[in-house]
Amino acid sequence: MVAIGSALGDFRNTVTAGVVSALHRDLVGDGGTSMHDLIQTDAAINHGNSGGPLIDMDGRVVGINTAVVRAGGSGDVAEGLGFAIPSNTVQTVTAQLVSKGSIARPYLGIAYLPITPQVAAYYNLPRQKGIIVTDVVDGSPASKAGIVANSIVTAFDGTELSNDNSLVVLLMKHKVGDSVKLHVVAPYGKSEQDVTVVLGARPGGG
Repeated sequence: MVAIGSALGDFRNTVTAGVVSALHRDLVGDGGTSMHDLIQTDAAINHGNSGGPLIDMDGRVVGINTAVVRAGGSGDVAEGLGFAIPSNTVQTVTAQLVSKGSIARPYLGIAYLPITPQVAAYYNLPRQKGIIVTDVVDGSPASKAGIVANSIVTAFDGTELSNDNSLVVLLMKHKVGDSVKLHVVAPYGKSEQDVTVVLGARPGGG
């Protein structure tokens, strides 16, 4: 992989090389803002690189460089943790901007934590995959459908939620107003059922 950008704003057309370490990464910023379904690469991405392309060895743009992480919550410092927005996400967003002049992102109205074996063991969850809902926005599509905090969602519109099929990716395949079915396990695994949710528009368009 090759990343191209203007490092530090002074060094135009800087080129760095590396490999893709992982797909479908999520980042949460200090202010609570979050980015999802990112490509992780160790190609150096410096301040000033944001907006530059991430290119594969065939010359195809696979992502747009957007973030770098240098320190964790523990205070440890790391290198080679760069992230790019996938090109298919960029295409979807730009198509909406060209045709409508704005972005209408489909919206459920939940905060959640992806379930891994470690998360399932720590919280003693009845499922090993999916997401656990940590909060539901009052009046949101999820709230209107009866979804509550501590529920587990294992499938979105017939597709099992996993590392390869994240909620954000599946949401982006739909539009505002679509009806989708979520397979929901009630808190503490007391019951499970398919719940129909009519997707709303994310407040502020973000």
